[in-house]
Amino acid sequence: MEFKFANTQMDRRAIVNMCTLLFASFCKMQNWFIASFMLLIFVGKMQAQVSSKNKITCPEDQLYKSFLYAKNNNYTKAKSVLFNIIATYPKCAEAYSRLSDLCYRTNDSFYTVQHCMQTISLNANKGFETVLQLHQTMLEYKDNAFANSILQQALQSNNLDALAKNKIRQLLEQSEAKQKLMTNYVTAQPQKLSNKINSTTTQCYPSLTLDGKKLFYTNVIQERNEDFFVSEIVDSCSTWSIGENIGAPPNTSGPEGASQISADGNYLFFTKCDQRSANGYDGGGCDIFFCYKTADGWSSPEKFKSTINSMHYEGQPCLNSVNNEMYFVSDRKGGFGGYDIYKSKFEHGLWQEPINLGATINTIANEESPFIHPDNNTLYFVSNRAKGVGGQDIYVAKKVKDSLWQNVQNLGYPINTTENENSICVAANGIDALLASNRDANNFDIYSVGLPSFAQATATHCVQGILYDKINNDALTNMELQVFDSAQNFLQKIKTNDGDGSYTFPLKAGAKYFFSITNVEGYKDFTEEINLQVSQKALPIIKANAYLKLIDGLDTLYQTNFFGAENADTTLYNLTHDVPNWHTQKVDSVVLFCTLTNNNYVDTTWLQNTCLSDSLYTLYTTTQIEKQRKQEQEVNEYFEFFIRYLYQKKVPFKNIVLQQNSEAWLTNERYKLKVIAVEYY
Repeated sequence: MEFKFANTQMDRRAIVNMCTLLFASFCKMQNWFIASFMLLIFVGKMQAQVSSKNKITCPEDQLYKSFLYAKNNNYTKAKSVLFNIIATYPKCAEAYSRLSDLCYRTNDSFYTVQHCMQTISLNANKGFETVLQLHQTMLEYKDNAFANSILQQALQSNNLDALAKNKIRQLLEQSEAKQKLMTNYVTAQPQKLSNKINSTTTQCYPSLTLDGKKLFYTNVIQERNEDFFVSEIVDSCSTWSIGENIGAPPNTSGPEGASQISADGNYLFFTKCDQRSANGYDGGGCDIFFCYKTADGWSSPEKFKSTINSMHYEGQPCLNSVNNEMYFVSDRKGGFGGYDIYKSKFEHGLWQEPINLGATINTIANEESPFIHPDNNTLYFVSNRAKGVGGQDIYVAKKVKDSLWQNVQNLGYPINTTENENSICVAANGIDALLASNRDANNFDIYSVGLPSFAQATATHCVQGILYDKINNDALTNMELQVFDSAQNFLQKIKTNDGDGSYTFPLKAGAKYFFSITNVEGYKDFTEEINLQVSQKALPIIKANAYLKLIDGLDTLYQTNFFGAENADTTLYNLTHDVPNWHTQKVDSVVLFCTLTNNNYVDTTWLQNTCLSDSLYTLYTTTQIEKQRKQEQEVNEYFEFFIRYLYQKKVPFKNIVLQQNSEAWLTNERYKLKVIAVEYY
């Protein structure tokens, strides 16, 4: 039995009445099976009628045909098929949605808007989806004005609900923020580094040593093979050498990336992925590793244990300039969403439980590529959060105290672009930066740029030195140095390198500091002042070697002899001498022992063989003695000149012990000056 419902309201009522009478008759005859069967068919047909009434039919085969035309860039035929669909199915919202997109791609702005609004009126959900798709397409074509216009048009529709309109308002706010960032240029255009660094593949994650002389970066060799490369400054014009693979270890045939070199250049922290292990913290994902310099090259990579690494992603580590704090990225549980930035401290010989940097830094979006400047107060990072220029942007934040940050700011255009900027490092001077961006191609390249004033870090000097035993000049390794401010407040501690006894640490410009080494068995305590109160535009590397003195020791720092010859063309004042600034830290520890000797030899041999009278002999001898006195006066004058020279050269000494005498020798030298500098411990 089959029921076909008529189209008119009168016919439908008649059929309903007839079905009701039949159903009652079968019930009266107690033919429950047929009665139930009729009831099921009747209800089903009614539901189908209602469904058919509400359903807006769109021919899938014709829509697919239009899609194929559009895919092959035959927009005219694609639009023609859609117009035919609308002629037959005037309520097909999908056809209007596709027409709006095709009209935009064929520069038909008027009908782009008309068809979009018609989609909203037919199907609010489909219309909202169409608005978002059109907006994104327009942004891809950098048609920002039209992208905002389509949002404004949609916002006027009464068909969209409150949630849809709130989303549109958010997009408009983001667009307004982006427009401000794009129009308020904050700095000059970044300059791509030469092909000594960049190539046709990806180069990213630049990282500088504190002295700015070495650049480490990640270079994609081939698919799933990323290696670390290094380049060095080769001249006074800051020209980078051709990047070279640092070799294995740490490089392998697999993906190593996102490295950061420590300030002293002795430690390399990096991300290593595709780790396969049965333990819980490897998990087959990405983890943080480190290696260090040895006499033979880089050590084998070592993995951080479960305090740092987890079953989630951990990577992109950055060590602060005194090696006691590490910033890194993770998507572990308990974050704000996506990738967050965490920090771990090195205390009591162990890396401590990481802490999330908080809601000021982290958002529901992804925050990545942290870089903490050597001033230890300025944090740079990358995020794809809303209201940026586009893609991933670079941001800066200032530290208020240990885990409190403020003033998160987008670095703006042209540092950020509508493409992706994935990493940045900033030189010790707080102005010059290197960043990685894919603005010019699909691959990332490394660019140099000067930061705008609001994004600059505090200018920082790089202090470098080697700790020596003062007597035998041996380098002292694994010794602890402490740094204090002018009020003797402790600032930081550093250890000398295990290999060569070297040390590197940062000091902010504009202040006076002291660094010291104490409680070393067999040596006297050491303290030296470093005065950076004088502002300097070009921040030099501060060379500050330290020399530990043995307790109760004595050291001859310097000794030399100066001579003046008879009938020499040069005067006493033009004598050539070189007095070095000997290695000492305290002026009151050095004594100069100076001995002035003039030649009082008078040659009277020839007089004895001649018949000169006694009076002539006496006259000659007297003349020679007077000549010697003048020479002695000249020597004294020279000595005064020599002392003035020492003061002018700021040669440190406590006292001068002067001895003057006369001797007779046969050479033609008129005088000699012997100088010995002795340091008492």
